[in-house]
Amino acid sequence: MKSSKGTSTRNLAFTPLQMRARKLLVALANLPDEGGLRRLQEEFPYLIKDLNPLTTTMNNFPDADVDCTYYGSPSTPEEKWKYWLLPLRDTFRALWREPDLRTKQWATFRISQDFFSQGRGDLLRGPFEGSFDIALMGLKPRTSTERLLLEFTELAELTRYCGNPGCPTPFFIARRRSQKYCSCKCSKPAQREAKLKWWRNTGKNQRAAAAKCSK
Repeated sequence: MKSSKGTSTRNLAFTPLQMRARKLLVALANLPDEGGLRRLQEEFPYLIKDLNPLTTTMNNFPDADVDCTYYGSPSTPEEKWKYWLLPLRDTFRALWREPDLRTKQWATFRISQDFFSQGRGDLLRGPFEGSFDIALMGLKPRTSTERLLLEFTELAELTRYCGNPGCPTPFFIARRRSQKYCSCKCSKPAQREAKLKWWRNTGKNQRAAAAKCSK
């Protein structure tokens, strides 16, 4: 990682790729349960197309006597949303607030494996002969979505959760390492509270000193 000396207060510069990734990652992490799919289809139409996992856990068998899951390949946007995009969103939310940077970065590579079926079967080294995983057979060219999501490894140090408890979209990527709020609007309540606190303490003493001098 690059040194952070001298960059704690000034705005950081993002590459064009990081700007696109930043927009997608923030939107994905802040997706609501209701209406999230529609927003993705409108703002990131390539995302639905790029998501084609070989297998994913689907519904329980409706006629089974006991709970048992089966694996299938989501095909419709609604299936991708339920079985793939919501878990992907929740994964990034967990990584977003993970305090350890190394954990955040390495976990992002698992997203390539688990969500994009990337890998090579001949690189597996299981504890028994015949270990085989069809989801890890061969690397495919990265899609636009995968390339953007994996930029999380470069941006992981700057993921923040807005300090305003009332913020409707609290997951954001900071422009400064010291940034605690996603916007000026969200920082205003804290600024007002800080001014009130100053006025109650320092301001009170200053008023008393001024009154004493005026006598």
